[in-house]
Amino acid sequence: MTLIYAVLVGLALVVAAVGVVLAKRRRKAIDALPAEHKHWYESMRSALVAFKKEKSAHEKSVRGARRALEQARQPRQIGSEAGFTLFDTELRVSGRIIHYSPALHARVEATGNTAVSSRTTATRVGAGALVAGPVGAVVGAVAKKNKVIDAKELYLLLEDVEWAEVVTCKSERGQQVRSLAQQVNLAAGRVEDARMLRKQEVVKAKSELALTEANTTGLMDARAVAIEMHERRPVSESLDRLLPAARSARTLSIEAAASDSEGFD
Repeated sequence: MTLIYAVLVGLALVVAAVGVVLAKRRRKAIDALPAEHKHWYESMRSALVAFKKEKSAHEKSVRGARRALEQARQPRQIGSEAGFTLFDTELRVSGRIIHYSPALHARVEATGNTAVSSRTTATRVGAGALVAGPVGAVVGAVAKKNKVIDAKELYLLLEDVEWAEVVTCKSERGQQVRSLAQQVNLAAGRVEDARMLRKQEVVKAKSELALTEANTTGLMDARAVAIEMHERRPVSESLDRLLPAARSARTLSIEAAASDSEGFD
């Protein structure tokens, strides 16, 4: 590992040294240009750098507006309980999505019993069987002094006009599941308002995206400056060597201007 690190460091130093040498050669070539050509070169460089900045800023703004639109389309998370994720218009559990409606109602039910014992006896085993059948007998048999064994099964019942759903929950999460049922009922009662608000936010985000995409004044102004500089390009073999990818103003495009700017790095 140490040898590999040393080799990588050595390569990095070599690359850096080569870059310094090339930069010095380019600077020397620029300094050797006639004053008029040197002035054009520096002006062209500044124009293309400014264009690249405007292009990058515009693309960044468009990406941000598109993210805002995508976010506006998504449901809003308002809570998480007992393995469920609660949103303003839906409930998610184990990869499944349950959509709300104003008629949706949630409630919690439990079945079974809770056995408490001080010691294990044949009488307790029998009592367990009488109370809860074979399950109660097992509970009674394994119960020890001062131990509580919860044999309840907990269910979250979701009922709508045309469907019903039963979700089995862990009994020790009874309080969280009941809190979840309350939140579902509240969210279901407000679901129409939540959907209307989302539609409004999507419309607003679409409008802002369109405005952002159309706001290219700075970009076009910077491009116009670059085109003008290309039109004033002096005839010079030295400039041709410095700018091997130079293009005429008639064929200049946004991408071409950005590509040409690489020759100024």
